[in-house]
Amino acid sequence: MSLPKPTHMRRRFLLALPLLALAACGFEPVYGPGGAGTALQNRVLVDAPCSGSGVWRRRPDAKWRLSPEALANRITEQAGVLDQGAAYVRPGGRLVYVTCSLFADENSRQIEAFLARAPDFAPLSADRAKGEALTAVPAREVPFGMVLSPAATGTDGFFVAVMERREG
Repeated sequence: MSLPKPTHMRRRFLLALPLLALAACGFEPVYGPGGAGTALQNRVLVDAPCSGSGVWRRRPDAKWRLSPEALANRITEQAGVLDQGAAYVRPGGRLVYVTCSLFADENSRQIEAFLARAPDFAPLSADRAKGEALTAVPAREVPFGMVLSPAATGTDGFFVAVMERREG
C-alpha cells in the first residue's frame, strides 16, 4: 500500500510541525495585550495572506487574476497580521512568518519593514532558524529569511522568516 501524496496544506503543516511542537513546550502564563485570556507565547506562527505566487506551477491561471491593487491589499494585510502576531511573542520568543509567495515585496521586504517598526525583534539566520529538525530541507537563504522553491523541493514555493524578540 502506498501513502497518499501530501496535499498543499499537509506540506505547509509538515513544514511548520517542528515549530508548532516547540510552541507547546515551556509555557508559563504571562499575559498579552488582551489581558488575562491572552498569554504571551514562546512561538507565534503567522501564516500570512498572500498572492499565492508559490502555487502558480499548479495553478497557472491564478497569475492572470492577480492585480496590482490586490497585491497592494495583501501587502497591507500582511503588515497588520505581522504586527498583531508580534504582540503575543514573549521576550526571548520567536515570531515565524510564512507565505506561499515568491515575491520579495511579500517576503524579505515585508520583514525588513516589520523590523524597522519593531526594533525589539531580530532576524535569525536560516541555519539557526532551521535547527536540527529541518537541516535536510533545501532552502535558499535570502535577506531576512529562506525560500523553498518548487525546483529545489518539488513542493510549492514558500518563504519563511524567523525573528526573535530581544530579552529585556
